[in-house]
Amino acid sequence: MTPEEQVESEDRGSIGPFIAGAVIFGIVVIGIAVSTFFRSGDGLTEEGRVGQSVIAQNDALQRHAYADYVASSCRAIIGPEQNVIAAQDKSEAARGNRYVEDVKDVKITGDTATAAVTYHYMKSEDTKLTADVSFVKEDGSWRVCSQYQ
Repeated sequence: MTPEEQVESEDRGSIGPFIAGAVIFGIVVIGIAVSTFFRSGDGLTEEGRVGQSVIAQNDALQRHAYADYVASSCRAIIGPEQNVIAAQDKSEAARGNRYVEDVKDVKITGDTATAAVTYHYMKSEDTKLTADVSFVKEDGSWRVCSQYQ
């Protein structure tokens, strides 16, 4: 082998590292696909979904978003839009916005649940109130089924 051929041979790399990299990349992609396939939606427990419904309903009321309020409330407590918004306006004028602080002691029995919801109002931040709130699972989602003020 001439010196030129020897230099040319040394300049060519092996294809082995490329193949190893491609195999590792393939394994990572397959791992991500399997993980995504088996992942459960939002990652919340049923108790967590119950708590989310309280937060969603409270947020909807603060924003005067009636459609969102309906989506997070059970059918039994939904009133006409003007009544719901008027009650929210009256509450805000008297006490300020309501802030949900905690949802505890969630107890689920079939398609019904209860929880202790702790909250306060903007005008009395140091006064924590706790209400026993009921929930019902309608159309596959947990919805608040108590009115607490």
